[in-house]
Amino acid sequence: MKTRQAILYVAFLWFRWLVSSLPGYLHPDEFFQSPEITAGPILGVETSIPWEYSPAHASRSIVIPFLTTGLPFWILRQVETWTNGEKQIIGTLSIFLTERTASFILSLLVDFSVINLYKTMEKDYLLPLFLVASSQVALVYYTRTFSNSIEAIILCLSLASYASFTKKGSLVSSFGLGFLLCLGIFTRITFGLFGLPIGLGFLLHALKGNSSSKPSFIGSLVSFALGASAVAGVCILADSLYFGTLQATVNDQPIVHFSQIVEALMNFSEFSFNLVGNFVITPLNNLKYNMNVDNLATHGLHPRYLHLIVNFPLLFGPLAIASLMDVTDTVVAAGDTLFSRIYYVALCTIVTAMAGLSTVPHQEARFLAPLLVPLVIVYTWNKTNLPKLFWFTWIIFNVITTFVFGVLHQGGIVPTMSYLQQQSTNIHGCEKLSSGDLACQLDFTSASFQSNYNVTTHILFLKTYMAPHHLLAYPTEWKDTSNIHVQIKDFGSDIESAERELEHRSGVVFHKDSQTKHKIDFAPSQEFPNSFERTLLVAPMTAMLPRIHKHRYLLVTSYNPHVSFDDMRLAANQTDQMTDPAKVMSLNVWLLLSEKDEN
Repeated sequence: MKTRQAILYVAFLWFRWLVSSLPGYLHPDEFFQSPEITAGPILGVETSIPWEYSPAHASRSIVIPFLTTGLPFWILRQVETWTNGEKQIIGTLSIFLTERTASFILSLLVDFSVINLYKTMEKDYLLPLFLVASSQVALVYYTRTFSNSIEAIILCLSLASYASFTKKGSLVSSFGLGFLLCLGIFTRITFGLFGLPIGLGFLLHALKGNSSSKPSFIGSLVSFALGASAVAGVCILADSLYFGTLQATVNDQPIVHFSQIVEALMNFSEFSFNLVGNFVITPLNNLKYNMNVDNLATHGLHPRYLHLIVNFPLLFGPLAIASLMDVTDTVVAAGDTLFSRIYYVALCTIVTAMAGLSTVPHQEARFLAPLLVPLVIVYTWNKTNLPKLFWFTWIIFNVITTFVFGVLHQGGIVPTMSYLQQQSTNIHGCEKLSSGDLACQLDFTSASFQSNYNVTTHILFLKTYMAPHHLLAYPTEWKDTSNIHVQIKDFGSDIESAERELEHRSGVVFHKDSQTKHKIDFAPSQEFPNSFERTLLVAPMTAMLPRIHKHRYLLVTSYNPHVSFDDMRLAANQTDQMTDPAKVMSLNVWLLLSEKDEN
């Protein structure tokens, strides 16, 4: 790679890292499919476990989350222990940047796959590499902890492995391909649609690879099966143990700590290891769930043309349009050579994925994210350069979409979680006021936080995406050992339920120190004697706040930019009426007050 081109690529990587560290929030699954699962057992914080990971459903493998965010969280835990000693609370920003940095690093595997794929084909990789690196899909989607992003990475590695097998026909390549394709299935069942053409291409090439310098069809197939079996065995065992359908015992005693195994091995003459229970196969459970349209309806039903008409151009813009327009020319140019099989596999991947995903009535744009590299392969197959008009529209499209989805969209949630952590856990020195309320100090330096009164902070989210509970980093052990409690409730657009909840909450008395940065107030609880509470309502500026009898709201802080596409019409109307239109794009935190003022 020449110096100028290397500098340009490094600039793309720096921009990807920058976007990964920004708080844009695409969809709740970016938090609730991985970090919300692993932060609990590894960081010891309260989380909200989605239905897929409940023992009753057991619909997603636990292996991928623990590899992608679990390991980075474990490293963070060790670093925090080494630098901060026994400090119980990890900062929101540290957790957020850890999971996003891990996603950024994993996204580099896409670049690695593109480079190796084109080197294997003895073609120039710069044009496809720059297309991938400048795409909003790589900049935004691949730097989030989506299972779709991991699916895309595995697909790219599979394409590179297939190219290697096509060229060398080695048993290592066939083993790796089986390993990757099976891992993709355990990541998302939709991977079957992306990986099917690669698997068929492997079989066809293995059938023809009978020369003395290459392994036989049977040898390639056995090697492929061994790779797939290794992944399936590990995932099924790990999932069965995680969901509790299988229990491991040593000397007929359930294993609760690794030290039991060590002690039993030291007395080997009495060592016995057994697995008791049933195995669970999470992809089958997921498939069974998604085949029921009633289940899909709870997540939202869409017209079957949505992927092709809306989501495809929304993700890939000019690349989607240009690929469709040039597909006839690229098919002719591909011809019938050894490496043209890679072109046809990439093209078939696009067709099978689009066709298969379009048959399902629940369609979201991120489901198509793995198609970036196959599209680039198809579009650039016989090209060494692209028209200036394409580059102009490509850059404009990706700059706009990256800014919208990487910065603006639901961008206030993460910084708000950081603020809420400070306001709900760093509590010290509470004293009763003449009004009956409780005044507490905020301490941001102490290693342990204690309250001499039982205090609860209720945090209600209205008209926002679900709040990532793990970013609050409320220690699980505090539930039973501390007087400091936090409760998070997400109401979405259900304003009636939010009103009913607020009616049961106590408002604090307003006094001149209510907005002091290092001091917060609690009101006597209506539900529990000798307890105090405060209620914070988090809602965008465009939301109509619930009207609660004998209560008011005090705006305590605001974060922007924050945009929700659900209220764009209302936001536009408010922008016309406000002297500062930027305030419309904000996420506000309101304190629930009583009707009383300080005497």
